[in-house]
Amino acid sequence: MVECLPKDMGSYIIYGDNYYGSMDIAEWLQQNGFKFTFMCRLTRPSYLFKDLLAKNLKNMGEIKQMAVAVNDEKNKAALGWKDKNYVWLLSNQYGSEIGSAMRRQHKEAEKSNQFVPVMSQDYTENGMRHVDTFNSNMVRADPTHKNFSWRRTHFLTMLKISLVNMQIIYCWIKKINFIQRQLQRRIKEEISRII
Repeated sequence: MVECLPKDMGSYIIYGDNYYGSMDIAEWLQQNGFKFTFMCRLTRPSYLFKDLLAKNLKNMGEIKQMAVAVNDEKNKAALGWKDKNYVWLLSNQYGSEIGSAMRRQHKEAEKSNQFVPVMSQDYTENGMRHVDTFNSNMVRADPTHKNFSWRRTHFLTMLKISLVNMQIIYCWIKKINFIQRQLQRRIKEEISRII
């Protein structure tokens, strides 16, 4: 889907949650000139996060329990960090930079200035906002398929994810704003104009 982004509209920064975060996607995005920051799973790739970063978490200045690995070309970095939970990030925008952010220690506490890795801060402030938009769009168009087999449910969910992503990109490119229910009609109109 990223291949379809118009090249004449500037550079793009791709954010993804741990479903998409992998070294293969990172390599492809790097080769095609995209900036990215991904949340990753501990086991994807396991040699990087589980076998290297998880075993080398240590205090780094103001931050406790952090590890960073940078590739030989110094154009990608992986970050492991113990916040409330363990956080595993992969990016070609940041390395081991540390910044500050207003955060809560727990729900009842007031916000206070805390030191955090810049990679994590950027993902939280910019990437998570779009992931939350995606999730809210998913909920609005959620068909009930609780009685289906897991394979069929997985297929329908992936199809739904593709449609929601397509809608978000379509709205952004065409600079329009419309509700989820109009998606199918608009797509049919666009396809009929092309054909």
